[in-house]
Amino acid sequence: MNAAVRKREVWVDYLKAVACLSVLTFHVIYGLQNAGLPCGMVLTVVKEFCGLFQIPAFMFASGYLFSKKPIGNYFKFEGRKLLNLGVPYIVFSAVYYFVNVSFSSSVNFTYTPKDLIGIYMTPLAQYWYIFATILIFLFLPVLELVISNEFILLAFLVTWKLINSYYISETNYDYFFSQYAFIFYLGVLYGRHYDSISLKKEKAKTVLPILVLCFGTFASKYFFDWSMMITVIEMFIPLLTTYLLVCFFEKFEAKIENKFLSMVAKYSFQIYLLHTMVTAAMRIVMVKIGITNQWIQFTVGWSVGLAVTMFVAWFCERTVILNIFFFPERTVKKLRKK
Repeated sequence: MNAAVRKREVWVDYLKAVACLSVLTFHVIYGLQNAGLPCGMVLTVVKEFCGLFQIPAFMFASGYLFSKKPIGNYFKFEGRKLLNLGVPYIVFSAVYYFVNVSFSSSVNFTYTPKDLIGIYMTPLAQYWYIFATILIFLFLPVLELVISNEFILLAFLVTWKLINSYYISETNYDYFFSQYAFIFYLGVLYGRHYDSISLKKEKAKTVLPILVLCFGTFASKYFFDWSMMITVIEMFIPLLTTYLLVCFFEKFEAKIENKFLSMVAKYSFQIYLLHTMVTAAMRIVMVKIGITNQWIQFTVGWSVGLAVTMFVAWFCERTVILNIFFFPERTVKKLRKK
């Protein structure tokens, strides 16, 4: 692997790709369950496991990348983030809403015009991830100014997360920020102190016990009644899983060179935005022609969902103008150069 590729830190791409594929897996199985279709224990456990770490892995990677560039002027930075995240958030929330309404008799969840108008407060479907990310970019830099000590700020974010998990939030702003800001900030700290805490140096004798602990903790959910402690357990597992993924991809990124994961990472944002509409369409079509077998539903839904969304992303990238709905600022810059 050449120096340019190493400089890109391919392990971050692989982490994003695994998180993206986990999101796709989760939603295909989730769709089967909510449609009342057959879904056995294996798929259920896979869905539960993916659900624990998929978004935390995304957030950790985002925090790491965020740490690599100074934000400069706060207001200019926020303006760019609101543009680059706000445009796809509004556009694809609207697209999802109109598709949902058009096929309201066949989908698992239906929305009203009031739901669409209220996306500034309550996001639709999976677009809550963008909503949460916008909030983190808005408020985390402010918190860093108020709480300059990194350890104290991390402790504050973890405490806020735990309190918010046990008590109902007054607003969605509070809830979505508190749930994921701490893992995003862990990524920030990892990026800032990378030279001294890189997990690339971790040995098998350290990683294997963590691996056993991770799966043991996850399995314990099915054998023990954790009661109020379940929130702590469900916070602990994503941290362990993210740790293991970072260890693995950092250590072996030069040996893996996986083109498939690189491609998924490249189009991960587009896949996230589009996948539920494609997978739901495939599920509905298969049901209408009498295919309800869980493995056929899962395999076809997963494969077509990934293939179609990647093709759309590829097509829009080459059309350039259509890419403005995914990456407004980047597209405008390209158009100005022409």
